[in-house]
This record gives sequence, C-alpha cells and structure tokens, in this order.
Amino acid sequence: MINLLHIISDKNSFPCDQCDSSFKWKASLKNHVKSVHSRNETFSCEICAAVYNTTTALISHKRYKHPSIQHRCHTCGKVFSIKNDLARLIQTHIGGRVLKYFCKVCEKGFPTKNHLKTHMISHQETKDHQCEVCMKRFSYSSTLIRHKRSHSGELPYPCPDCNESFGRSDRLKDHMKEH
Repeated sequence: MINLLHIISDKNSFPCDQCDSSFKWKASLKNHVKSVHSRNETFSCEICAAVYNTTTALISHKRYKHPSIQHRCHTCGKVFSIKNDLARLIQTHIGGRVLKYFCKVCEKGFPTKNHLKTHMISHQETKDHQCEVCMKRFSYSSTLIRHKRSHSGELPYPCPDCNESFGRSDRLKDHMKEH
C-alpha cells in the first residue's frame, strides 16, 4: 500500500524524469507523462473528431472549442458544456451531499478529503489484491471480495420484503426503492 502523504504535497515534489517539468500531485505527473511523453491511448471528441492523449485534454478541448453544447440540470437549471460537469452537479443534489473534493485524475467528486485520499489508491499502478479464479487485480480488498461473488454466486444481501437477494448492498438499496 502506498503512503498517501506522498501523493499530495505542498511543493512540486514530483519531477518528470523525461523533461524539466515538476508537479505538486503524483497524479498530475502521471497525466503529464501520458499526454506528453506517451502515445498509447487516444480519446476522440465525438463532436469534431479531434484526438487527444488524455481525457483531461479532451475535456479541456470540449470546454473551450464547443461551449455551445449544453447539458442542463433538471433540478436547478444550471447549464454546462461538459457532461461530466453536469454529472458532478447532479451528485451534489443526491441526498444533499455536497462534493467539495475532486480527483485530478478522473474528476470524481467526494464529500471529504479522506474519501478523496482513499479513492486515490484506485489510481495507483500496483493492484495488490488478485482474484485466484480469473486473475483480475484490484486496488482494494473490499472490491476483490465483492468481485469474488460474481464467481461464487453468493448473494448475502436478502430483501426483507420479498425472496430476492443481491451480491451487493447498493443493488439491494436500489431494489428497496421499488417496494
């Protein structure tokens, strides 16, 4: 497991080993290396077919080149040019949770700094928890445990109102809303 104190730093302590750039966030360094020094994966704009090396670059492109594309929140009426920005706002409406902390890698929002720090583990390159059935690897032991249920068929979350059971607690919660 990585030491999260080394992911977030007050100074630019993550230098690029391929150029003179330096970054405050380890995730920013990874994005830099991927977008500037690597040409493996590309992301295309569905509006004009422009191609970028990172999702961050694609989002920036859409924000500035296609500002007229509008995504409106049906709850409060705010309008966004980026669908992910709308999704982030919608999350703040759900259950009154306000998401103040956002991941610089994938833009997912979290209500507390600790939730964000825990999430950052999912972006680490080493995934220490491996499924012995299909060999898929996971960052969190809890995710591996949940994944193993897909192989075993275990359904530990029964509905108290009917005969249905679920492999995940969130699926039971969704089901309960329909009763």
